[in-house]
Amino acid sequence: PHNINVASRQRSSERVFLEALRQEVYEQYRPAFGEVTAILRDGGFRRSDLKEVGIENETNRFLNYVRLTHVIGDEAWKTAPLRSPAERRQTIESYAREWVEAADNKVPQDYVAW
Repeated sequence: PHNINVASRQRSSERVFLEALRQEVYEQYRPAFGEVTAILRDGGFRRSDLKEVGIENETNRFLNYVRLTHVIGDEAWKTAPLRSPAERRQTIESYAREWVEAADNKVPQDYVAW
C-alpha cells in the first residue's frame, strides 16, 4: 500500500503497541479462550437459552459470569495461581456446572436478540 514505507526502520509507539497486543492475543488469550470453549463443548455445558448465538459467544458469556460471580476485581485476576491443565479443567467444569443451572446467569435478557 502507498501508506507503508518499507525503507522506514523506525516504528511508531502505536505500531509497537498493536504488534504487542496482536502477539498477546494470538499467543495467550486465544489459546486460553479455546481451552475454555472446548471444555464447555466437550462437557455439554451449554445453556439452552444461548444455543442460537454459537459456542464462542456462549463462552464469552460464561467467562463474564465467572468474572462477575467468582473472580471479582482486577486483583483477583492478578493474584490467581497458575494451574496445571487438569486443575484448570476441574475449576472450569465446576463453574460451568453452576453456570448452566444458575437462575442469574449474568446474561441480559435481550442478549440473543441483540
